[in-house]
Amino acid sequence: MKKFVKGVRFAPKNYSDEVEAKIQHYKREGYKLPSRHLLRTEEQLAGIRESAKINTALLDYISENIREGMSTAEIDHMVYCFTTDHDAIPAPFLYEGFPKSVCVSINDVVCHGIPSTKEFLRSGDIVNVDVSTIYKGYFSDASRMYMIGDVRPEMQRLVQVTKECRDIGIQAAQPWARLGDVGAAIQEHAEKNGYSVVRDLCGHGVGIKFHEEPDVEHFGKRGTGMLIVPGMTFTIEPMINMGSYEVFIDEADGWTVCTDDGLPSAQWESSDSYHRRRKRDTDTIDARRQAARCPPCGTLRTNGWYSLYHALVLSVPTVGILHTNYWYFPYRPMVLPVPPVETLFPYMQL
Repeated sequence: MKKFVKGVRFAPKNYSDEVEAKIQHYKREGYKLPSRHLLRTEEQLAGIRESAKINTALLDYISENIREGMSTAEIDHMVYCFTTDHDAIPAPFLYEGFPKSVCVSINDVVCHGIPSTKEFLRSGDIVNVDVSTIYKGYFSDASRMYMIGDVRPEMQRLVQVTKECRDIGIQAAQPWARLGDVGAAIQEHAEKNGYSVVRDLCGHGVGIKFHEEPDVEHFGKRGTGMLIVPGMTFTIEPMINMGSYEVFIDEADGWTVCTDDGLPSAQWESSDSYHRRRKRDTDTIDARRQAARCPPCGTLRTNGWYSLYHALVLSVPTVGILHTNYWYFPYRPMVLPVPPVETLFPYMQL
């Protein structure tokens, strides 16, 4: 018979005794600890990093191709094709009924903007593109802001301060700190610059699922909230408003979140892991920057073509299909690669 060690171990077996001792210390002190399953194994962390490589490469690809005059549907097309070209899945696609592969939020749209063939990027816009990737069952999530054409100085400043808030939050999110420390640091910097932090939306755990514990609020009080334990993975994604922090959801689609006062909002997002020492997964790792099979080529400038594309490729039953790569492999050959519209309809004038 095997001899078992007495007592209850909190961390997975691959964690050091030093980490386990610290966890037990904070547990005795009454700190709020994450659930055990939120502490990732080395295998899980490696899988999440591989997903993040594709997600980061996708944001780089968007950075190189986003431009004034393109429709938000074209951005959706880029995201879908680039992600699937890298044998991955766009996590937003059909998630709880979300109809597209990416969230594109312009000016006073805080988040969850739905791409459309009728919405175009104009000079002066500030745009958040939020991408999330599933690769071999592992999730990553990040977003960037883009300034289109001639953007007013006050909007440029909002974008810059929001990025600073994200970075300050990451610096505050050290192992053995508290989530309240992260929120307080972000809130202090935003309010010092005359802005407000959205209260109704927050960051979240990510990696094994798209959204999981913990909730990561971007406001709060130092010394409160869950303890940040090595091995956790979560997003830091402050949404900073130029005016009031109040927001509402557009009843027309049930997704689009807008500022209540109509003033602009900005957001930067990163996914981070905390294992032994803090490491940035989403923005610092090297990634392939290979062009997708379906680059933006004006194919979405006609509503007729996009409707046909949507019907052939995107209208798939909502049966939890994107929560596993096992379903995806038989699906992929049916719809990919999608040839350029000129190949399908050489007579069509774009």
